[in-house]
Amino acid sequence: MLLLPLALLFATAADPRVVWTGPGASHLGAPSPDGRFLSGIQPETGELLLRDFSSGIRRRIGHKAQPYEFGSFSVFSPDSKLIAYAWSNAERRYELRIASVDSLTERTLLVNEGSGLIQPCAFSPDSKQILAIMVRPAGRIQLASIAVDSGAVKSLKTYDGPKPNRADWSPDGRQIVFANTLLAVDGSHEERLVDGLIDDLSPIFSRDGRRIFFSAETRGVTGLWSMPLTGDRRPMLIRGGLGRILPQGFTADGRLFYALRPGAGNTYRADFDPVAGKLLSPVELAGRQDQPSQDWAHAFPAAPPGPSPSGNFLPRGKELWRANGDAPLATFPRAITALAVAPDGETVAVAQSTTLTLISPKGRQESRAASETISGLVWANDGRHLITVQNDSLWWWNTALEIGWRLVKAQGNIGTVSLGPRGATLEFTAGRPRAEVWSIALDAR
Repeated sequence: MLLLPLALLFATAADPRVVWTGPGASHLGAPSPDGRFLSGIQPETGELLLRDFSSGIRRRIGHKAQPYEFGSFSVFSPDSKLIAYAWSNAERRYELRIASVDSLTERTLLVNEGSGLIQPCAFSPDSKQILAIMVRPAGRIQLASIAVDSGAVKSLKTYDGPKPNRADWSPDGRQIVFANTLLAVDGSHEERLVDGLIDDLSPIFSRDGRRIFFSAETRGVTGLWSMPLTGDRRPMLIRGGLGRILPQGFTADGRLFYALRPGAGNTYRADFDPVAGKLLSPVELAGRQDQPSQDWAHAFPAAPPGPSPSGNFLPRGKELWRANGDAPLATFPRAITALAVAPDGETVAVAQSTTLTLISPKGRQESRAASETISGLVWANDGRHLITVQNDSLWWWNTALEIGWRLVKAQGNIGTVSLGPRGATLEFTAGRPRAEVWSIALDAR
């Protein structure tokens, strides 16, 4: 939890208002600086949407060669004439594309290496460069400036994850901000913004570049904050209780747009025999899932987020390490997508896309689990059986990886999974992620 000093508001803020909800609204979009358009995603096709505020007309962008192609993050140029956006192509590789807002003519600037995500975040003030977050091979993160005319890539910073939620370019073109970091574009200076903070701020520059706005949690309440970049740099709360938000951009009339992920579904429960791999009762609705999804980077059908450290083990791209180890414990052909340690503390289950691997003091066992990426792993209490999360389904496995079958098929993607006392109860959340786009008028005097 973020513990920040509570200060007086430096500015007045009107009540937030929802500007887009329902099909198409997405945290992947952004407002045009002139306030005319808001971008989103067409849910049925994955194509990029431009919604005209004055007419309500929605226009689609993105040539699809295959049904599974889809658009992702997008951002407008300062003059609102261009839009840059990410696109997953027929080869399942991410492209950075750019299109004219008026004519909708588009072209591809570059194709990212491997299957790594590319996320356009901001144009330079002269509209000649695009600031992008790029996931490189082995999970390395690159912040790069990409030339609009040629697609040439200039690296601003490269490091080992995690991927920031967003980045922004200062109005004077001299600095970028991402996560909890302010970085000079020429590399001459880098500094942390808020001491003692481990969360991603999702920061964005004010229109005059003198402060940043960001989302953070304090005393259990998530809200919108601001911090001056000169003088007294104490964070100041603008408005609390907004929920998990992602700032998207300012319009010329001083409105800050942000996306809100309200909750992704319901909680379900069933009695469960983890040894036999069977449900002993029907799956029943146990309540609403009110907590917002943590998956901001991949809400639309993209690759799942990377796994977190588990016990004494942690993933680093394609490598599995022990904490404080001086060499990788195991190396895999693809990046790790899920990780879980058995009750014995020594056996670890590792998923890389559709491949499930067990590493224990006895050796290494491997099997292709399914045609769908494994995004979550849960051990049964006996340490001899596993549950895998694969999109909208839960699968059961024994540790010989000889037997595997589907336990549950849910309505919508499955999020969290847990086993109750003695493993006799299976509980999970499932639903279809949705987003709302809000705006808030700020007086930044």
